[in-house]
Amino acid sequence: MSDELVTKLCGHLLLPPDCSKEGKDLYNELKAMNTGLGMNATMEAVLCLNLVAEKKGYNVDIKLYQKMAGAKSKQVYYNNLKNVQKRLGIAESMTMQEIGVQLGIPPNLLGQARDVLEAYKKQFVTNQNPDIDFEKAVYICSAILAVAKHNKHKVDTTKLVELAKSTKKDVTGKSEEMGKILSDLTSSVSSSGRLPLKILQEEDNNDGANDEEALKRKHEEENDLDEAESFQIWKQGIIRKAVAAGFKQYQQFIED
Repeated sequence: MSDELVTKLCGHLLLPPDCSKEGKDLYNELKAMNTGLGMNATMEAVLCLNLVAEKKGYNVDIKLYQKMAGAKSKQVYYNNLKNVQKRLGIAESMTMQEIGVQLGIPPNLLGQARDVLEAYKKQFVTNQNPDIDFEKAVYICSAILAVAKHNKHKVDTTKLVELAKSTKKDVTGKSEEMGKILSDLTSSVSSSGRLPLKILQEEDNNDGANDEEALKRKHEEENDLDEAESFQIWKQGIIRKAVAAGFKQYQQFIED
């Protein structure tokens, strides 16, 4: 009976026949666990087929899957999907690079997204819950959306929200928080031609003790340089790091 259910749903979800066998295997594995997740057979079968479709790279129409599963909302559907993933030991495997490719995001913007997500993670862990998994798709997609908006790069928000496996409200909220961090990181260069103090401080602090020791050795090796020249060398190093991270607006301040 279970095999027939999965086969029938595979057709309703517009999936090719090759998804049916793997869907049945996942479904039977889930049933054998006697998980007590409180879902009916149809819901569990649809969720298993969802996981198979994602693994094989097929398009997942969340509205259709939600309807076929009988979930009251997208959030309920996503919560159930995460619970099934966890029980089956299937991790969220999409990286920022993979999500970026699906959304057509240029590499330099992905570099900015990684930096923003890292800054957001540090702020969030410091101020709130330290146990959140920031590798989840919702955080990756939120960072990408923040960077896309900041750089006026058009992105398919419907597809982005689907990849995030969350609601548009959740993704937008997190994106706005990250957007504020991005605005701080890319605040305008002062008339003196220096990078914003915030970026200089963060780059310097993030380098850690090892870089401080390296800088000390460099100063000792360059003891014939005066203080102003040493500062210029240090500043150029920071600028180059910022450009390499995707902040191309500082390219003009690199001296050959």
